[in-house]
Amino acid sequence: MERKQLAVAQVALAALLWGADSIVPFPALARIPAQTLIFYEHLLGLLFLIPFVLRPSRRELGRLRWRHVFPLFLVGIAGETFAGFFFGRSYASVGGVSAAFLQMLQPFFVLGLVSMLGREKANSSYLSWAMSIFLGSMVVWIFDPSFDVQIFEEPRFWRGSGWGVLAVFLWAASNVSGKLLLEEFSASSLLFLRWTLSLFGLGAGIRMSGSFPGWEIFSDINFVLQGLAHLVFFALLPLWIFYLGLKQLPASLATFIELVCPLALIFLPWILGSRRLHEAQWLGGLFVIIGIFLIVRLELDFLPKQKKERE
Repeated sequence: MERKQLAVAQVALAALLWGADSIVPFPALARIPAQTLIFYEHLLGLLFLIPFVLRPSRRELGRLRWRHVFPLFLVGIAGETFAGFFFGRSYASVGGVSAAFLQMLQPFFVLGLVSMLGREKANSSYLSWAMSIFLGSMVVWIFDPSFDVQIFEEPRFWRGSGWGVLAVFLWAASNVSGKLLLEEFSASSLLFLRWTLSLFGLGAGIRMSGSFPGWEIFSDINFVLQGLAHLVFFALLPLWIFYLGLKQLPASLATFIELVCPLALIFLPWILGSRRLHEAQWLGGLFVIIGIFLIVRLELDFLPKQKKERE
């Protein structure tokens, strides 16, 4: 059980790091277009991973077969390149708080996918607390000072929500596929495979757009240092930690814990004094945190029983 508790802490830490990404200033990176920055980050990340992951994992990576192609596509291309593009469009259309609410729908997509695949089973109490998380998320969204009910009348909001839901579904599919792959590969190997495929996907997208970036930016030492810091602490490290936790936990449970990320996106700026929050948002956030905690307790108690039933 201690291993499961460590996995819960690993997923929560990864989600907190992803959420904290938006509040840590990187002025040298802010001058670069987002698509170009992500491409450079994946290029640097791959160069960083090769000596630490490729050589130790050569034998494990040699076990790749055709049956792994589609799950790897969902993890590296759909769940990274496509989902990031769609979520960026959604964020620009609906705003940060609405985008964070859409992220909170991800566990429900995961639950649907793993149920269809017959991979996991949830009890009724689990689903009850999942609904409390959804209602708490709605309270956090609707009572935000920036929320205006008139946005529902704007076509731009519905288009942006559509892009956001699509991105969240692809992230959910990526988590489920990642869990399947982690049954055969280590967290480090999956991180390397995801990063490699994402780099090729990003490069192909930039190439087709006709705006392939130049390399002169690497002469800026501030860009290189800040880029490496952002890469290690807010990209590679949290993803690796997340996969370590996902390897030990059901995909649905890990994705519920991952809701720490959108909560951090909303509440960390308040701690730093850069945004206002309504009192009801704290109540909604508390419902979400209590729901996650109880689902973790229920799931960890449920796992041994579920294992016995399968035996």
